[in-house]
Amino acid sequence: MSLYPWKYTIKFINWNAEEFGLYGSDAHARLARSRGDSIMGVINGDMIATQTSSNAVEVYTSTRPGSRAIGDTFYTVNQRYGIGINVRRSTEAPSYSDHYSYWQQNYEAILGIEYDFCPYYHTTRDRITASTFDTIFFTKVVKAMVATLATLAQPDTQLSYIAQRTISNPQAQITASPNPFRAQTAIRLPLLTNYPVLVYNAGGKLVKSFIQPAANQIFWDGRDGEGKKIPGVYFLFLKAGEKYLSYKLTLVD
Repeated sequence: MSLYPWKYTIKFINWNAEEFGLYGSDAHARLARSRGDSIMGVINGDMIATQTSSNAVEVYTSTRPGSRAIGDTFYTVNQRYGIGINVRRSTEAPSYSDHYSYWQQNYEAILGIEYDFCPYYHTTRDRITASTFDTIFFTKVVKAMVATLATLAQPDTQLSYIAQRTISNPQAQITASPNPFRAQTAIRLPLLTNYPVLVYNAGGKLVKSFIQPAANQIFWDGRDGEGKKIPGVYFLFLKAGEKYLSYKLTLVD
């Protein structure tokens, strides 16, 4: 999903110590709340690779309207894209998995968990080599989770349109060094002149534009048009007629 621009930030996070008391997710949820982070929602996948006959995943939303909306989106995308799992929505509010940490901090979240429960739950035999591990079912659940994320994060149509019209000529490529960069990067451009160079952030927002110099090289310190320097992934596009050259940059702090 990192290859595509989104209007909202998507993060994939793995938590430790869930079984001992939701320690990892609780720490992050508390930190996020203390910082005033805007989290639209959390999709928690816990035990999603066992099914026998029901082909079902249970989606717990509690009665929270925002969480129920995420669960409804999960249900809808499964139907829309023909993923083929049986989504069982529940307004119960279990407290035994990482989604609960976010409910506690008043964030929206859902729990997706297998309906036919793994017989090796919380044992050393709960492995991908176990006979009950179902890779097909697992893949379907992940597809539904990713489709839900993509729907809620909203692809940036303008930047996606640009990305679809890129030039694939290996002789006309953009390069940058260093990349990832911290203080500054030197962006080397092909021998094309008088075309704008556009820089978008990962959310699909245009943050910087340059006019290609005669020397075919641009130095960028990572600051946007307002002088702000925000670490993250950026997409650089060089307009060439009706096509674009593209390049991915990473700014670190």
